[in-house]
Amino acid sequence: MPDIFGAISDPTRRAILQLLRDRLGGAIDEVGVAEFVSELGVARQSVNRHLGVLKEAGLVVSRSEGSEPRYALDATPFEEVEEWLGQFVGLAPDVAAAASGDGSTVFSAWSGVDVGETIGRAIAERSYQARSALREAGEKLPKVRRKKS
Repeated sequence: MPDIFGAISDPTRRAILQLLRDRLGGAIDEVGVAEFVSELGVARQSVNRHLGVLKEAGLVVSRSEGSEPRYALDATPFEEVEEWLGQFVGLAPDVAAAASGDGSTVFSAWSGVDVGETIGRAIAERSYQARSALREAGEKLPKVRRKKS
Protein backbone atom coordinates (compact mmCIF):
# COMPACT_ATOMS: atom_id res chain seq x y z
CA MET A 1 0.00 0.00 0.00
CA PRO A 2 1.50 3.36 -0.95
CA ASP A 3 1.79 6.05 1.69
CA ILE A 4 -0.72 8.50 0.20
CA PHE A 5 -1.96 10.25 3.34
CA GLY A 6 0.66 12.99 3.11
CA ALA A 7 -0.17 13.52 -0.55
CA ILE A 8 -3.88 13.96 0.09
CA SER A 9 -3.39 16.13 3.18
CA ASP A 10 -3.06 19.30 1.11
CA PRO A 11 -6.31 21.03 0.04
CA THR A 12 -4.92 21.97 -3.40
CA ARG A 13 -3.91 18.38 -4.09
CA ARG A 14 -7.35 17.19 -3.00
CA ALA A 15 -8.89 19.74 -5.40
CA ILE A 16 -6.68 18.41 -8.20
CA LEU A 17 -7.74 14.85 -7.41
CA GLN A 18 -11.39 15.89 -7.24
CA LEU A 19 -11.15 17.51 -10.67
CA LEU A 20 -9.59 14.33 -12.06
CA ARG A 21 -12.22 12.21 -10.33
CA ASP A 22 -14.99 14.30 -11.87
CA ARG A 23 -13.52 13.48 -15.28
CA LEU A 24 -13.68 9.70 -14.76
CA GLY A 25 -16.03 8.04 -17.20
CA GLY A 26 -16.26 11.14 -19.35
CA ALA A 27 -15.21 11.56 -22.96
CA ILE A 28 -11.90 13.07 -21.82
CA ASP A 29 -10.56 11.78 -18.51
CA GLU A 30 -7.26 13.64 -18.68
CA VAL A 31 -6.49 17.21 -17.64
CA GLY A 32 -3.64 19.47 -18.68
CA VAL A 33 -1.78 21.87 -16.41
CA ALA A 34 -3.41 24.93 -18.03
CA GLU A 35 -6.85 23.58 -17.15
CA PHE A 36 -5.85 22.96 -13.53
CA VAL A 37 -4.58 26.55 -13.35
CA SER A 38 -7.82 27.87 -14.82
CA GLU A 39 -10.19 25.69 -12.78
CA LEU A 40 -8.41 26.00 -9.44
CA GLY A 41 -7.08 29.54 -9.69
CA VAL A 42 -3.62 28.35 -8.62
CA ALA A 43 -0.31 29.43 -10.16
CA ARG A 44 1.17 27.11 -12.80
CA GLN A 45 4.32 26.52 -10.75
CA SER A 46 2.21 25.48 -7.76
CA VAL A 47 0.08 23.14 -9.88
CA ASN A 48 3.23 21.52 -11.29
CA ARG A 49 4.65 21.04 -7.78
CA HIS A 50 1.40 19.48 -6.50
CA LEU A 51 1.12 17.22 -9.54
CA GLY A 52 4.68 16.06 -8.89
CA VAL A 53 3.77 15.06 -5.33
CA LEU A 54 0.65 13.23 -6.53
CA LYS A 55 2.58 11.47 -9.29
CA GLU A 56 5.33 10.41 -6.85
CA ALA A 57 2.64 8.96 -4.56
CA GLY A 58 1.26 7.00 -7.52
CA LEU A 59 -2.11 8.77 -7.45
CA VAL A 60 -1.89 10.24 -10.94
CA VAL A 61 -0.35 9.17 -14.21
CA SER A 62 0.73 11.40 -17.05
CA ARG A 63 1.36 11.16 -20.74
CA SER A 64 2.84 13.68 -23.10
CA GLU A 65 0.62 15.33 -25.65
CA GLY A 66 2.34 18.09 -27.51
CA SER A 67 4.23 20.41 -25.20
CA GLU A 68 2.02 19.85 -22.16
CA PRO A 69 1.56 16.61 -20.24
CA ARG A 70 -1.95 15.34 -19.57
CA TYR A 71 -2.81 13.88 -16.16
CA ALA A 72 -5.31 11.21 -15.18
CA LEU A 73 -6.29 9.61 -11.90
CA ASP A 74 -4.88 6.20 -10.98
CA ALA A 75 -7.50 4.65 -8.70
CA THR A 76 -5.43 1.59 -7.68
CA PRO A 77 -3.72 3.20 -4.64
CA PHE A 78 -7.07 4.53 -3.40
CA GLU A 79 -8.58 1.07 -3.59
CA GLU A 80 -5.69 -0.32 -1.54
CA VAL A 81 -6.04 2.41 1.10
CA GLU A 82 -9.81 2.01 1.19
CA GLU A 83 -9.38 -1.73 1.76
CA TRP A 84 -6.95 -1.02 4.60
CA LEU A 85 -9.28 1.59 6.15
CA GLY A 86 -12.18 -0.82 5.89
CA GLN A 87 -10.93 -2.74 8.90
CA PHE A 88 -11.64 0.33 11.03
CA VAL A 89 -15.02 1.38 9.63
CA GLY A 90 -17.16 -0.90 11.80
CA LEU A 91 -15.60 0.31 15.05
CA ALA A 92 -18.23 2.95 15.78
CA PRO A 93 -21.52 4.00 14.20
CA ASP A 94 -20.28 7.53 13.46
CA VAL A 95 -17.34 6.16 11.42
CA ALA A 96 -19.74 4.51 8.97
CA ALA A 97 -21.79 7.71 8.84
CA ALA A 98 -18.65 9.67 8.00
CA ALA A 99 -18.44 7.91 4.64
CA SER A 100 -20.62 10.21 2.60
CA GLY A 101 -21.14 10.84 -1.07
CA ASP A 102 -20.32 7.68 -2.98
CA GLY A 103 -19.84 5.71 0.25
CA SER A 104 -16.07 5.63 -0.07
CA THR A 105 -14.08 6.45 3.06
CA VAL A 106 -11.09 7.60 1.04
CA PHE A 107 -13.11 9.86 -1.22
CA SER A 108 -14.95 11.25 1.82
CA ALA A 109 -11.60 12.33 3.20
CA TRP A 110 -11.17 14.48 0.09
CA SER A 111 -14.35 16.35 0.84
CA GLY A 112 -13.10 17.30 4.28
CA VAL A 113 -14.57 14.55 6.45
CA ASP A 114 -12.01 13.97 9.21
CA VAL A 115 -12.10 10.18 9.11
CA GLY A 116 -8.75 9.85 10.89
CA GLU A 117 -9.98 11.70 13.96
CA THR A 118 -13.22 9.69 13.99
CA ILE A 119 -11.34 6.40 13.69
CA GLY A 120 -8.92 7.49 16.41
CA ARG A 121 -11.80 8.27 18.78
CA ALA A 122 -13.45 4.92 18.00
CA ILE A 123 -10.22 2.99 18.64
CA ALA A 124 -9.62 4.86 21.90
CA GLU A 125 -13.18 4.13 23.04
CA ARG A 126 -12.85 0.40 22.23
CA SER A 127 -9.52 0.27 24.03
CA TYR A 128 -11.04 1.92 27.12
CA GLN A 129 -13.98 -0.51 27.04
CA ALA A 130 -11.63 -3.50 26.85
CA ARG A 131 -9.44 -2.25 29.73
CA SER A 132 -12.54 -1.58 31.85
CA ALA A 133 -13.95 -5.05 31.16
CA LEU A 134 -10.63 -6.67 32.11
CA ARG A 135 -10.40 -4.63 35.31
CA GLU A 136 -13.98 -5.53 36.29
CA ALA A 137 -13.39 -9.21 35.55
CA GLY A 138 -10.23 -9.14 37.65
CA GLU A 139 -12.12 -7.61 40.57
CA LYS A 140 -14.75 -10.36 40.43
CA LEU A 141 -12.26 -13.19 40.53
CA PRO A 142 -11.53 -14.55 43.98
CA LYS A 143 -8.11 -13.81 45.31
CA VAL A 144 -5.99 -16.95 45.21
CA ARG A 145 -3.27 -17.33 47.76
CA ARG A 146 -0.31 -19.43 46.93
CA LYS A 147 1.28 -21.64 49.51
CA LYS A 148 4.96 -21.16 49.94
CA SER A 149 6.85 -24.33 49.16
